[in-house]
Amino acid sequence: MRIETLDNPGWSVTIALEGTALEEVPYAEIRDMGPARDWIICRREASENGPERHGAGGPRMLRTILRHFLDWAATRQPTT
Repeated sequence: MRIETLDNPGWSVTIALEGTALEEVPYAEIRDMGPARDWIICRREASENGPERHGAGGPRMLRTILRHFLDWAATRQPTT
């Protein structure tokens, strides 16, 4: 997992999915271009290292970016 700051300002969060139970699970893009400080984009992306879940958003949106991922992951885990 990588969390970085953006210069516009905001946050970027990248979570590698390769080798996890979530690797093949679809992820519907979230895009809300609200006020300048409250925008958010979350989507699945392909990378040279395998699939990743990428989120970006305004400076007040880090918690929301992480919450979207955790909620998605919790409802997609295989049951035993």
